[in-house]
Amino acid sequence: MKTSKNLLFYCLILFFLGPRTVSSQNYDKVQELQAQKVGFFTKKLQLTSREAQEFWPIYNITRYVKTKSSRTEEI
Repeated sequence: MKTSKNLLFYCLILFFLGPRTVSSQNYDKVQELQAQKVGFFTKKLQLTSREAQEFWPIYNITRYVKTKSSRTEEI
């Protein structure tokens, strides 16, 4: 139970603190930070390879939908 609460907590942090839109010259830095974020949270959440393979695509889709909906609301 504690592990699932921790997982939910970290997911919410990732959801709200995802990377912002940046210029193309910063693309490499963003990619590097994204890789570090994935590594950091995968380790903190103690995800196995299989769990990480299932978790990150779902997180990325959720983040994309959240970002897209927040941009739509601004218009």
